[in-house]
Amino acid sequence: MCFSADTDILVLHSDEAQHVSLTRTLRFINALLWLSGAAVVGTGAFVNADTRHPERLLDFVVFRTVNVMLIISGTVVLAFSVCTCFEYFFKKRITLCVIGQFVEKELSSFVLEKYHQVDRGPEKLLAFDYIQSTYQCCGAHNYTDWQRSGWIRNRSRSSELPVSCCQKVVIMADCSLDNPDVIYKEGCIEFVKARYEMHFLIMGVVAVLVAFFQFVCFHLTNYLMFKLE
Repeated sequence: MCFSADTDILVLHSDEAQHVSLTRTLRFINALLWLSGAAVVGTGAFVNADTRHPERLLDFVVFRTVNVMLIISGTVVLAFSVCTCFEYFFKKRITLCVIGQFVEKELSSFVLEKYHQVDRGPEKLLAFDYIQSTYQCCGAHNYTDWQRSGWIRNRSRSSELPVSCCQKVVIMADCSLDNPDVIYKEGCIEFVKARYEMHFLIMGVVAVLVAFFQFVCFHLTNYLMFKLE
């Protein structure tokens, strides 16, 4: 009993040390949650910037919406540090088959009806030229799409193609259906679809990982708060 005072002091110091330790752990978890929010915002911003050319071409409202949702949800995490982990699960309901159907429909429509329309805006024309020259493809399904397009009907030569459809070594006058050897044979649908699918996969993986991480942090935080009480 003569050591009761010293024992009380030791217990007090032990409790204070435990409190400090738990507090630091909570701060560390809070910092990790901030980083997870930054990762979500960064992913949304990266995907939006990386798809600048196809995005200008295709009015993919769903894709832009998912980008916005990622950025907003990440901002909420950054603002409040600790938030529920359930906000990310709704994003995975978007299926890749919707992407394929949309890309095929819109890309075909653009080649056949919209490429020659100046009022569509130079950004969309440059976007499709960029896709064709970068992926070395021509048309939506293949180069024969241009035979039925408004572009052909508005040209002085009925066989002329956009120069982005052909190898870079040729001059504009040689880029035509009369010179099939210099035309890119594959269509652009598969390339654009694969690009969108990859970016949706990136967003989905990040969302699931962050959701799992926040689920763990949420319960760990509750446990530590219980210990602090």
